[in-house]
Amino acid sequence: MSKKTLLLSTAAALFIQWVMAVEQPSFTSEHMSKEPEQSTIVTVITLINLFEEGAFQTKYLEKMGIKEDQVELLINEDTELVDSMYELRAHPLGAAPAFGSLLAGIVNHEYFLKRAQRITDDEDEDEDGRHFFSEDYDECHIPESFASEEEMRHFLINDENCSFRQLFTYIRQSSDTELVSMSEAMLVDFIKGLIGATKQSISLRLMLSSGQDDLTEKALSFLDTMPFTFIGMANYDGIFSGHFRMIDEKYNQKLNIFVVPLNERLLKNEQLLSSMDGIIIPGAGDSFHSAPNYLTKPFGLEQLDSEAMMDHEKIYQWLYDYSMREGIPVLGTCAGNQHLALNKGGMLSRLTDAFDGHKQVKLVPGSLNHYMALSSEAQSDALNHCDLPEVVVNGTVMHSYVIEQVANGVEIAGLTTEQPENVIMAASYKGHISTFQFHPEYVYDPRDEQKDDDPNTHIIESFVKFTAAHRAMRRQSQAPYYAPAMHQRAERLKQCASNSKKALGRAEYWFNGDRGSESLNIQPEHNEVTVYVAPGLLSEDLDIQQSYDSMRIFISHKDSGSSMEFVKSRANQKVHIEYTEECGLN
Repeated sequence: MSKKTLLLSTAAALFIQWVMAVEQPSFTSEHMSKEPEQSTIVTVITLINLFEEGAFQTKYLEKMGIKEDQVELLINEDTELVDSMYELRAHPLGAAPAFGSLLAGIVNHEYFLKRAQRITDDEDEDEDGRHFFSEDYDECHIPESFASEEEMRHFLINDENCSFRQLFTYIRQSSDTELVSMSEAMLVDFIKGLIGATKQSISLRLMLSSGQDDLTEKALSFLDTMPFTFIGMANYDGIFSGHFRMIDEKYNQKLNIFVVPLNERLLKNEQLLSSMDGIIIPGAGDSFHSAPNYLTKPFGLEQLDSEAMMDHEKIYQWLYDYSMREGIPVLGTCAGNQHLALNKGGMLSRLTDAFDGHKQVKLVPGSLNHYMALSSEAQSDALNHCDLPEVVVNGTVMHSYVIEQVANGVEIAGLTTEQPENVIMAASYKGHISTFQFHPEYVYDPRDEQKDDDPNTHIIESFVKFTAAHRAMRRQSQAPYYAPAMHQRAERLKQCASNSKKALGRAEYWFNGDRGSESLNIQPEHNEVTVYVAPGLLSEDLDIQQSYDSMRIFISHKDSGSSMEFVKSRANQKVHIEYTEECGLN
């Protein structure tokens, strides 16, 4: 089962391979099979990539001889190096800056030198369902030419077989100056994507992911005074996690989103936990083969061998317990979907034939997952008009186990539409936990405008929006109200799905603050209507006015400009605006 795409998808990983190619002179056919020599610029970028993808984890630092009391100094050296690289964006092939003493020791360490080489892994399963990785090299077929930089980018990101080194070798041999120019422009673009954050944000992220309590608390004490949204991600350096880091690429430019790696040590830090606004539980390996008769019979959490469970699996279960208790938004994919079912007493089963590639998944209308896959305008229409269009997602899949049965409040939210039909592919819990057996993050690419309207993209964007709402409420000491407010919206959607006529007859409207402008007529039979404002929108965020004759009420979001007009049928009708901080206007 090929998993090469998983390792080549992040901008950092792509960038390393690209630089390895850029540094080389023109190639001949006899050079094609040779690995490029390690250069200073490659070393710098590999260091950055190692710390970013390795989440600065203690297990990596120990292998390179770094002691706990040296971590802060190492962070300072690394951020200085990155800051210097940031200055070289316009001239990426210029001289690289000097290394600090600790970094100099790392770059000559045997472990680092192995990490610096391009290794392509495939994930396979043995007869018992255990996952293992092996090296594999596939034949590379490169188009004769590229019409645009975007076409070249699309090929690089989506092709599973060709490395950047192979592509640039081809470009150099072609002597096509236009192609070379495009490739150099892409190189600059990748540098911006890799180190586009500020020196301060890089330092803070490394401090948070260091596993050092004092550094974590030092970073949190600073960030607590700033308008940041914290998203915790378990298994940060796992094979399935790279695409989620694109959330940073899009939102960190504004310095308002921080994806914080979660490990067992960090989960003991109460200050960090209380600062989290969302949790990502990505795909990962599993211990499901430890369940008796797992090949032929469904199994639950109790059937798994606790000794065989992987560390991240235990963290996943802990995080679900925590999120249900605290009401924090959660997005789970692949194993994250399976572990939600297990957490609430559900059952899994093994597929006769593993899913690998793509599956058409129909999301259940009225479910939280269906709502997340809609555009902002369509989300407003779903709440106010019970407009629940069919949503079929082309889901990226790579798994051998699926949910067989849900229990204790977990709801089915998506099913396959092709053979095998009606396999459970999405689930939700109340209004704040949504999980998908497929990988919406694989389609998510903030650099590709063509993917803006893809349901996969909407899912990721909706989750980010939910975390921002939680943060706004947390800053106002209203975080406990987030989950109930989202559950209220989830119930509204279910009412629309089960009986839209009855739902539309209710004296209620819903304002999200992100759909443009809309005018709604209040039904004559309603003496009073309630407008439910989306979680995270506070009274100071809104401008509420009425017409001189009191027949129209206007609500607008000050930042987005989104607005709703409510037209009364008679003057004595009342409009009540409801958010967590009660506010009314008659």
